[in-house]
Amino acid sequence: MRRAFPQSLALAVGLAAVMSVIGSQPARGAAARLREGQRVALVGQITSAPKEVAGVRAERKMQVAIGPGKVDYTLHMSDAEVLGLNGQKIETDDLTDKQWVRAEGTVMDDPRRIRVTRVQVIGTDAASMRSSPYFRADHERGYLAVVAGSRETLIPEPARGFGAARVVIVGKVSSDTGTLETTRNIQVDAAGTTWTLNVPREIAVFDVKGEKISVHEIKRGQWIQAQGWEIGDRRVRATRLQNIGTDEAFRASTFFRAGEPSGYVERSTGTRSSAPTRRGTQPASR
Repeated sequence: MRRAFPQSLALAVGLAAVMSVIGSQPARGAAARLREGQRVALVGQITSAPKEVAGVRAERKMQVAIGPGKVDYTLHMSDAEVLGLNGQKIETDDLTDKQWVRAEGTVMDDPRRIRVTRVQVIGTDAASMRSSPYFRADHERGYLAVVAGSRETLIPEPARGFGAARVVIVGKVSSDTGTLETTRNIQVDAAGTTWTLNVPREIAVFDVKGEKISVHEIKRGQWIQAQGWEIGDRRVRATRLQNIGTDEAFRASTFFRAGEPSGYVERSTGTRSSAPTRRGTQPASR
């Protein structure tokens, strides 16, 4: 099954949010801070899928576990749009236990009950969930986000909500992974800005010859092309990484653009971020 999210979703209205870590004991404290009517977004695993009522149809509610403590939240979906892994509309009874979902809605009279307006499957198991734009290595068991406007000040989640954008970045590595094998973040300077790339273990990383390599072989000062999902302010979770090489190799490569010598960033929505243009000059056309 193809796990790409369609471009139409990338144009969806985003939610600017702040994230509350849901764990075993932290979850209880976080739930207590939620207020009725508060808008939230969450990522979790289905522990009790909608069940048939009198053999007629599936009930429009289910339970989702969040955090290492697997704390259950009940999602009420009477008016919710339900989307499948590829963004297609599905029925409530297509949701099954152990699927990973992302949902948006409002807190009900019980902080563990959420009336959701949209639910989307983002993974059928742990491996496919890691490939979704909503996976966070620091909250791999899920999380709950309080939508901007709350007085809570926690950790930012993807600013585009359901519409996380695909990006392609060509830039120069300003900070590599270092000597620690557990470190998988690198920083890249492109178009006058610095981007942080998270590189999951399962993604493909290639050298200049197209041979697979480790992310730890990419060093500061080298040029790279990265493809992935924009998951925050100048933060990308990579899905593919290509090492281009030295300054000379970059200028001789097909990735080089004379009008954008400091690299460039392109989003799936068609927008583009380039290096600042000097007065009286224009970037070369593509």
